[in-house]
Amino acid sequence: KKSLGDRPAGAGTVSVLARMEGSVVELSLPSSGGPLHRRGYRLASGKAPLREDIAHAMLICGGWRSELPDAKEKSGGRFSHLLDPFCGSGTIIIEGARMSAGIPPGIDLPRPFLGTAWEAETAAIWDDLVGKARQLSAKIVAEGNLPSMIGSDRDAGAVAAAGKNAQRAGVGKFTTFEEMSVSEASSKSSANGERGLLVVTNPPHGVRISPSRNGGSRGQHLLPLYQTLGHRVGKVEGARVAMLARGRDGIRLARRTGLEGLKVRLTTSHGGSSVSV
Repeated sequence: KKSLGDRPAGAGTVSVLARMEGSVVELSLPSSGGPLHRRGYRLASGKAPLREDIAHAMLICGGWRSELPDAKEKSGGRFSHLLDPFCGSGTIIIEGARMSAGIPPGIDLPRPFLGTAWEAETAAIWDDLVGKARQLSAKIVAEGNLPSMIGSDRDAGAVAAAGKNAQRAGVGKFTTFEEMSVSEASSKSSANGERGLLVVTNPPHGVRISPSRNGGSRGQHLLPLYQTLGHRVGKVEGARVAMLARGRDGIRLARRTGLEGLKVRLTTSHGGSSVSV
């Protein structure tokens, strides 16, 4: 107060977050009004929803690219098909479609510092950025060169939720969600074009949905499912796979798919557990 003076009349309240670790205190200001991984489109979710930012990271690890000009220059190649055979509420396919359409992750979030005196300072800048992003995305979509993006799941309720989420996310017109098994989904996929098929998926991992059985390693009863995934995808020439594995048991399951060249590209935390891509 000594250096800045009295607070302006009518100014709103700004929260200050303090985090202490040992003798170090970190001060931060929340600018978004909520966690940034929430895009705002996923009002319907399945039994074990995948966080949007992790889905986005999985796509990047797999080599999926944005259609924005600078992203094209950096990524080089292109896949003609994106498949998630365990799509749940559709997060991976929706994030992939938004990337392909050049839709920034936070475009639907409220203005920064909403309800505070700082909102007026940043409103014009934010609105200008959002407006330009929407114009560029509309141009990319109008060109009609987007790849095929398909999500499937055996749960009819999850498939219905995915379709509704895709509509809210603005990608309903160029995404497809179907009720089918992993073997059916993989069989229907083909690799047209130089880079072919990219499978990005969060398969059942035996933690939040299916508990460990018979006292064995967690998720071992899912081994036939993982082997089916590997067998089916392995038949598609040029196919590439990025999957989420939960803990060491998940990594072991992923390696039992029989797919060659699997390696850990990213490790982070999700739902209180360590996960790897």
